[in-house]
Amino acid sequence: MPANPCCAPASATAASNANAGCCGPAKEQSQEQQQQQQPAAVVTAELTAQGVRDTVQQYYGTELKTSDDLKTSACKACTPPPPQIRQLLKELPNEVVEKFYGCGTPLPLGTTGLRVLDLGSGSGRDCYVAARLVGESGFVTGVDMTPEQLDVAVRNLDAYTRDVCKFSKPNMKFVRGEIEYLDKAGIPDASQDIVISNCVINLSPDKPRVLSEVYRVLAAGGEMYFSDVYCDRRLTPEVRNHPVMIGECLGGALYVNDFLRICRKVGFSDPRYLSVDPLTVDDAELAKVAGDAKFYSITFRLFKLPEGELEDGAEDYGHEAIYKGSLPGSLQSYTLDDGSTLLTGVPQRVDANTAAILAGSWLAPHFMVLGDRSNHRGAFPRATPSLDERCAASAAVAAAASGSGGGGGSGCCGPEDNTKAAVGGNGCCGPAEEAPKAAAAAGGCCGPAKEEPKAAAGGGCCGPAKEAPKAAAAAGGCCGPA
Repeated sequence: MPANPCCAPASATAASNANAGCCGPAKEQSQEQQQQQQPAAVVTAELTAQGVRDTVQQYYGTELKTSDDLKTSACKACTPPPPQIRQLLKELPNEVVEKFYGCGTPLPLGTTGLRVLDLGSGSGRDCYVAARLVGESGFVTGVDMTPEQLDVAVRNLDAYTRDVCKFSKPNMKFVRGEIEYLDKAGIPDASQDIVISNCVINLSPDKPRVLSEVYRVLAAGGEMYFSDVYCDRRLTPEVRNHPVMIGECLGGALYVNDFLRICRKVGFSDPRYLSVDPLTVDDAELAKVAGDAKFYSITFRLFKLPEGELEDGAEDYGHEAIYKGSLPGSLQSYTLDDGSTLLTGVPQRVDANTAAILAGSWLAPHFMVLGDRSNHRGAFPRATPSLDERCAASAAVAAAASGSGGGGGSGCCGPEDNTKAAVGGNGCCGPAEEAPKAAAAAGGCCGPAKEEPKAAAGGGCCGPAKEAPKAAAAAGGCCGPA
């Protein structure tokens, strides 16, 4: 005789009701039992701006103790940082590394003597590295609204600048404030050469104001060089207002085309993609909330030039640019964006916007730009790849930069049958179950190395090595949960 679905135990009455539709009243259950049986409530009510800030402060101030507590790969960057950055990351205070949450390594090289502002600086990881890069003649300011994170950044500052940097006095400071209101945080107009940010702007309830404030504080020729989380569509209210999705940097992810519109509206006329990496939602319940939405970690470059210097499209005036080979870590070539790499000493045709950026930004000392705008030749051919195509290109660049071979350089990939070979040639792969040490050594972005967490920490960007979080973050710059 087949089992009667109505005969399910009392502890599963709710499930039995759902399956059979013919059961009698369920026995009274404790509140805890009812909560366990019911699916998570659908969040649809729009949070206020203050509600978003409160959610973020609670998540990063009290709920997350270290990066091990994260539930998604939003804090795994597939593109490994340059060797110079990796070395500096190894020298950071352990506490600063353990408390770091981010989705990239937005730290341009060649910034000696410049003024750098970090939006949402958190524990200070990127500020500490930037302080080494700008040197004693430069200065770094971090702005964050979470007291617990600021405490970590401030209490390690003096010892780091004195004992590690060997500076006569600190060249960085941390300010409590909201990134939408840099004026209230005391950041003057045109006072910064570079603004960086690492997976923070998505947490803001007013992203247009953030970008407007960045435009205000940047000096002429300055740049916003930052990584953040974006989506391939406009998110539903359920995703946008889900507290954990917000905290994991997914709920506030902008549809990338909407972000580009905001950039142009506030004055950043020609946003440039530098790298695109895919993100995964590993937690099953959060994956259900996310649905079909696809998330990406993207590093953008936004330049502030005098009004009229940058057009909203690529135009051809016959300009040529020659890279001098003078930027650290880029002796043979320099990548301005994912579609523009200039070889040292080789004249290269560029569009008018690229010419303006290379001649009029903080990059100017490193380039020679030839030509003017007296003779327009029409539109300059510039490809417009999809996000997935950009992702594959970014991974191929990362693989080439790491010098790895063997896997074909396929870029954004899931687990492969030949895991060891796969991770050897890619910038972004799934977990290397069979060879975690080899996988991590290949760089890029790998899942947790379950058998050898300490060894896995030696690679590009892997799940946290619980035994050696400092080494893990130092090697890859951004690690997510194990």
